Order: sequence, then C-alpha cells, then structure tokens
Amino acid sequence: MKKKDKPFKQFRFPQFGSLHRGWSSLIILFVFVLVLSIVPSLFHMGRRVYFSANYYPFTLCIDDQDTILIPGDIYLKQGKHKVDVYFGSDILATSVINVHPYLFFSPLIEGKQKVYIEIPEQKIDENENRIIRFFLRGAAEEAVYFSSSPQFRIRSVYSDLQSMLGTERLLKYSNVLKEASRLISSAPVLSDAMKVGIKAQLPVFENDEIRDKNVSIDPSLDIAEFEEINDTEFAVLSNGVRIAINETTEAEWQAFIDDNPMWQKDNKDTLIKAGLVDDCYMDGFSASGEKAVVNISPNAVMAYCKWFSNKTGYRASLPDKALLASLSIKNNAFDKDIYVSGSNAVSSLLGGVWEMTGDVFEPQYYIDGKRTEFIEFEKYGVSLPIELFGGSYLNSSLSKDELRELSGVATMQTCAETIGFRIGLYE
Repeated sequence: MKKKDKPFKQFRFPQFGSLHRGWSSLIILFVFVLVLSIVPSLFHMGRRVYFSANYYPFTLCIDDQDTILIPGDIYLKQGKHKVDVYFGSDILATSVINVHPYLFFSPLIEGKQKVYIEIPEQKIDENENRIIRFFLRGAAEEAVYFSSSPQFRIRSVYSDLQSMLGTERLLKYSNVLKEASRLISSAPVLSDAMKVGIKAQLPVFENDEIRDKNVSIDPSLDIAEFEEINDTEFAVLSNGVRIAINETTEAEWQAFIDDNPMWQKDNKDTLIKAGLVDDCYMDGFSASGEKAVVNISPNAVMAYCKWFSNKTGYRASLPDKALLASLSIKNNAFDKDIYVSGSNAVSSLLGGVWEMTGDVFEPQYYIDGKRTEFIEFEKYGVSLPIELFGGSYLNSSLSKDELRELSGVATMQTCAETIGFRIGLYE
C-alpha cells in the first residue's frame, strides 16, 4: 500500500489577539529588526568619527585631551564631545558633537560618523602671518635629505600651505613661494610643490651628497700657539682666530647647562614645544670628559656660544666651513669614533662627528654659482639650515679630498648622534 504524502504545512507568523495575521507579521518583523539594531550598540560603546574642515591640516583637540590632525578619524565613545581646532596655541573653531550609537546598519550605510567643521575666514586672516612662518620653517626643514646624515620625515609642506590658506590667499605670497622653491633638492618635496603649480629646478647630486667646489681653502693657514680659555684648549691661528682643538665635550656641555638650567635634558618637552630642539635632544648624554657632545641642536649651540662669550669676553661662534677645510689640509687624519684625542693639534676635522659650521645651507648656490638672497625667510624670522663639515665615522669609505668637499645639513632643531661642534673665538 502506497504511503500518502503528508500535506506541506505552511509557516505563518503567530497572530496577536484579534489582530489580522498580516499586521502581526509586520510587528514581529519590526521587533526583529529593532533587536538587531540595538543589540550591537550594547557591545560597541562608541564608533570611529571622521573629521574634516574647510581649512586643513590643523590640530583637533577632543575634550581637552585627545588630539589628531584634521582631516582624520578617531574612536570616540557615544555621547557629546567638545572639539577645538587649534593652530599652535590659538583656537580657530569650537564645536560640540554628538556621537551616535553604533547600530546594526551603520557599517552598511555609514562606516564612520562624519563631522564637518567650519573654520571662520576671520580666524585664518588673523593667523595668516603665522601660517606663512610655519610653512617657511617646514620648507627649511624639508630642504634636503642626505644618506649620510639623519633622515628627516618627509611631509607635505607646499600642498599644506594651499589647504591652510586657500588658493586666493596663496596668490599674495608669490615671493614666499619663489624663495621656498629654491630650497627644493629632493624628489618628494618637488612632487609636493608641483601639486600647487610650483616649478623648481631640482639639483642633481651624486649619491644624495653635495660636492662644494666653492670652498676657498687657504693652505698657508697655520697654528701659532696653544692656550687654555675657560678650561677649553684652543689653537691660535696665524690669522688671529682661536679654534678649539677638539669638539666640545660632554663635560664642557655639563658646565653650560649647570649655569643655564633651561637647557637641561629634563626640560626637553618645553624646548621641543618652543621649536629649539627635536626629540633626540641629549639622548645618551653621560657628562663624560672624553666624548664629543652629540644630539645637541644648532639652536642650543647658539646659546652655548653666547654663554661662552659672556664668560670670556671673546666673541664665540661656529667656525665657517672654509676655515675648517683649510685646517684639515695639515690635520687630515680620519677619526673613527667620537672620542676626543686630547693631542696638541686641531683634531677630528675629518671623520669623528659631522661638525656644525656658521655657513647657511643654500642648495641653489651650488647650481647657479652665486649666492641667493632669502629675504622672505628673514622677514618672517625663519632660520635656514646650516652646513656641516667633515663627515662622520660612518664616512670612512670617502677620501680626504671628498670629505673636505662633502656638505651635510642640519636644521636649527636637528639633534643627531653623528653631529657635534667646536667653537671659534674672535676678537
């Protein structure tokens, strides 16, 4: 006997009371969707919020604590948050936002909550000069990259200026852009400048190093005698200049910071905020009398020279590159470490550590064969990078002649373990 097939039982939503079955089905479906929407919010107490603005990049501070660069995103808890847009210490805009719950459909429709902040035109007008100064400082810092000296972080400086000021305001600063373009000497910076229509001649340097053919060497320069001034040994040169026979040591630097507490390592954060040093300042410092002091910025060295001048009555400063190159002709030994020799000679002129000089680094000078004026930089109080001389213990593969012609570079904030200094005294 053939088995009868059981009739198919159609699924139906349960019926609520006297409600029509169709209405009951809609209610159940609504509750189901509501549960799916609310339950995820119990496990996600916040969401990522993406901030943008009409002018950028500026610093965004949330609830006076977390900071990000705008445009950018950050994870925030649900609820209201106070946000401030800063340029330096000035507030450009303030707003209160409400972070919505993270519901089920949010990832499908809107992965991040988007917040747009309108920065008033008046605030940009008020900070226009400071923005230009910030740009010029960035252009100076990004001027050049050397394989043999510390690597700088590549960032957008030219395109940032356009987005911070707007195209119309940018038209007023053609001279500023023209001067800044003379500092371009790396492909990434040139690419950034081209985004805002700036054309510049990109220098071609062998192995990312500049050969300075214009240094005037005086082979007749000689040492007349030696003398000690303020516990530092100096050689008196035939031209009347006194030059320290060794790079400044950690012990000598300790004497300076003892008299000038603001330059103590404990104040590094304050010095960084003031734009005087970077985050490597005095790293590895041990106050040893046998080691050249490194991880010191040119800004800090300027303060050291002023202190030394006040102590001795001489005018202390960084020697120029031509003087160091001339001395290296007769003192051409290559130093393989950063320890001072202590001998009665001007030592460590080649190798050891790169030495800061009193010469400003001007890339176009090496291309055009003539010195370039940087009026806008001076007008806005921005210092150009300085030149370094002599290579470091890492440059042992270069010949002595190559080392004399090799130019390093450091911004006024740069601190590096391969850069030191010695001072010269002038009547």
